[in-house]
Amino acid sequence: MPRETGDYRLQLATAIKDAVDRTGEPVPEIAERLGMPRNSLYAIASGNVAKWTVDALVEVCEKLGVDVTLTITGAPDDRGEIDNRPGPHRRTTTDDSVVGGMKLRLIRAISAKINAYEGSQGELVEETGIIRPTISRLKNKYLDYFRLDKLLELAPKFGLEVTLETVTA
Repeated sequence: MPRETGDYRLQLATAIKDAVDRTGEPVPEIAERLGMPRNSLYAIASGNVAKWTVDALVEVCEKLGVDVTLTITGAPDDRGEIDNRPGPHRRTTTDDSVVGGMKLRLIRAISAKINAYEGSQGELVEETGIIRPTISRLKNKYLDYFRLDKLLELAPKFGLEVTLETVTA
């Protein structure tokens, strides 16, 4: 059964809480070191993550030394290029962050599934419930159109299973 993005958020919040607890430092000091309001760190640690994106939570994990690994099952191997040409609907992609790498892997896997689809794009739209412009952006790997949350939500619609694993360094 596909996971909801809220499940990923709670998993990351738990890893953040565990990392904070392991330091033994007061939350205000950790929050200051991370450059975030202490109320935000308290909210995350208590599981109040509805307003947080998976992208932001992965970044907090990274700052706390928690490694987050993304695994994609059911993905054909696709190493196609990402369209980095500037244009009216494109931005140059130079995101070398952990989140950027995860987005890149997910959009490549989804694009490969779209390219392997034997029916028409219209049939794919009907089958997945995803609108045609989104299918086109995924197929053409327009990375900057999507947050990690959205790609995690879309992946199961293409038969991909995605897991996140967190390990404290």
